[in-house]
Amino acid sequence: WATGIVWIDEVQWTRFLRGDKAMTVASFRAPWAHKTAQFTDVTLALSAGPEEGDPIPGFGTSNGPRGVARALGTWGRRLLASLEVIDPGSGMAAIGRTVLEPLSEGQETGPMVSDILLFEPGEDLPEGLDAAMKLARSGTTVPVGSAVGLYWETYRAGAGEAFEVSLAVEQARAGLLKRVGRTFGLGGKARPIKLSWNGAGGEGVVAQSIEVDLADLPKGRYAIILTLKRGTEAELQTVREIEIVGR
Repeated sequence: WATGIVWIDEVQWTRFLRGDKAMTVASFRAPWAHKTAQFTDVTLALSAGPEEGDPIPGFGTSNGPRGVARALGTWGRRLLASLEVIDPGSGMAAIGRTVLEPLSEGQETGPMVSDILLFEPGEDLPEGLDAAMKLARSGTTVPVGSAVGLYWETYRAGAGEAFEVSLAVEQARAGLLKRVGRTFGLGGKARPIKLSWNGAGGEGVVAQSIEVDLADLPKGRYAIILTLKRGTEAELQTVREIEIVGR
C-alpha cells in the first residue's frame, strides 16, 4: 500500500448545504518533498460515529501537491472527517482528520448561511461552489501584504427584503475564537477591516463572493466575521479564522 505516512498540515475545511445534506469540502496541500507529485485515491470520508454505520465516502482531485475533496454528510450532526491521499511516485500517503461541528445545530427551517471558503483571487469572482473549489486556498494561512477571496452561500432566504451584510476582519486572541454560537474574544493592535453592503436573498442556494485586501494587516491571527441581518429576523453569522504569515 504505502511505504510511509505523513500528516497533512494545511487543510481548509468548509461546509455547504445541499438539500438535506451538508457538502464538506477539504482543500489541502500535501507535504510531499517534490512539487511534481500526483495523487491517486484522494478520498474524504465522513462518520457520525459507530452507531451510524459505515463512513460516508467522498472523492477528490489533485494538481501537484494541491488538491480538493468533497463528501456529503448529515448537516445537523457532529462528524469525524478523514482525508487520505497517496503519491504513487514516492509510495507515501498523507492523512488529515478533524471533527466538524453541525453546520447549523438545531436549525431545520428558515434562512441559513454556509461556512466561508477562502480562495485565490483571480480575474473573475466564482459564481458557484465548483468554480470556488478550483480556486480554493489549501489551508487558512494568507501571505502578508496580499488579498484573499471569500466565498459563501445563503439558503432558504426567500425573495423578500435584502440582507444588510457586514464583514469584519479583526485580530483574534489565540485560543478564544470558536464556532458561531459560542463565545469568541477579539482584540489586538491591528486596525480592523469593516465593510457593509446590501445583499439579495433568494430561494434555494444563493452563491456570493468578494475579494478583500489584507495588505495593511501585519502578521498574526485574525477572525473574518460575516453577519447578515434582515428586518426582525434572527441574524445569520459565520466566522473563519485565518493566520497572516510571512512570505
